[in-house]
Amino acid sequence: MDKKNNELFCLDRVIKEKHSLHEESKQIINKICGKEFDRMDTERPDFVRYCPPVSEHENGILIGIEHFRVDRLSLQKRDGKVASTGIGTEKAIHRVYTQWHEKVTASEVVPEGAISDIADLVGEQMQKLEKSSYNTFFRSFEYSLNNHLENVDVYRANLQELSEGKYDTELALLIEIHSEFRNLFVNNQRGTYREKQNFPPIFEDIVRLLEEKVDCNKVDYIIFCMGGTIYTDNLEVIAIRTENIRNY
Repeated sequence: MDKKNNELFCLDRVIKEKHSLHEESKQIINKICGKEFDRMDTERPDFVRYCPPVSEHENGILIGIEHFRVDRLSLQKRDGKVASTGIGTEKAIHRVYTQWHEKVTASEVVPEGAISDIADLVGEQMQKLEKSSYNTFFRSFEYSLNNHLENVDVYRANLQELSEGKYDTELALLIEIHSEFRNLFVNNQRGTYREKQNFPPIFEDIVRLLEEKVDCNKVDYIIFCMGGTIYTDNLEVIAIRTENIRNY
């Protein structure tokens, strides 16, 4: 899938999860469920949805949604940039699936070529996990957040221009998080224990980073879509308002 389809896939997954969310998150997600607003430039921000007014005394809302991905499977380059390697894994899985799925379903015996390609994928994935860590994940989060916040004024200006004074405008950051932190030791109020399940690592340093960097006068909401290094059906979605990130 190309970049735009990947972004739309993430947005659609978030919307599908809304029925299982607590009320505060559900209210925010409801705002992005409207129709995509017609515009010439379909970037900056990535999506613009129209949220109709609840009553005749209110204006409709144009809510811009800027998506970016944070990946534990990332590497920091010599130039300081942080690149995700998880995207490459997803493309490789899609390539192997496209090449072999018809032959596998049509045969009672799995072809050796398919077994070999899958084994290579598993091996590459294990190597990537060995080379990455929580520090890699945090650098990926910080790098991507800073890059997108540099353009917040542009997103807001584009929303204002689209609204032509007819609608209120709001901006949300959609942060797609891919992590793999199972079987590690966690220290919290329960003590120290091994966490068998994968969990979203939104720790103190992430919260502090968001508090320091995100201006609530420019960004209204942050939507987290969190899952494993390769997304399955086990996703966790949390949507928060930015005026008190720590509390939410």
